[in-house]
Amino acid sequence: LDVCSLDSNPGRLCSNWTIYWAFNSTSRRCQRFYYGGCDGNGNRFENQAECRLKCF
Repeated sequence: LDVCSLDSNPGRLCSNWTIYWAFNSTSRRCQRFYYGGCDGNGNRFENQAECRLKCF
């Protein structure tokens, strides 16, 4: 499964909402989103550079 093809998923709030990066396969760009700390999926990167490295 290619994590870059998954939709960004905010998961559920179990700590704090934190900004992460996800690859948007429609616009072909890495975009910021809020992640709640639990669940979600693999399309979640700590920074834009990590997203680009994995998905471009």
